[in-house]
Amino acid sequence: MPQDSTRETGARLGDAAARLTEDTTELVRQQIGDMRQELLATVRRTGTGLIWLGGAAVCGVFTVSAVYSWVLRELEKTMPPARAAATLGVICAGGAAGLGLLGARQLRDVAVTSQEAARHARADGTDEAGEGEGTGTTPAQ
Repeated sequence: MPQDSTRETGARLGDAAARLTEDTTELVRQQIGDMRQELLATVRRTGTGLIWLGGAAVCGVFTVSAVYSWVLRELEKTMPPARAAATLGVICAGGAAGLGLLGARQLRDVAVTSQEAARHARADGTDEAGEGEGTGTTPAQ
């Protein structure tokens, strides 16, 4: 009799373990499905936003073109057309150079900040041997 009871207990534990495995598997599948749906919704919203930004960029190009033409016509009232075009070209080139330098500096700062964050994450997560529990210490310390 004791062996039958042990077998019954083992069978019940096996059934419970199997149900737990099935429930966990189903829960993981549901969570992955939910995350997938959220990701797809985010991608759709992002795509729509990018379309609107593209349209805004096209309108911005037309606006810059119109303002450029207007400024050029106004400059031509005070100087010869060739000099007006050269003056406006130099002004635009200077603006492009200045904005380009600012953009490059910003991107360089972001890269440095990202590298520092990665260095800190590595220091917090592993020691120099690539092991550790997030203490940020090395064996020599």
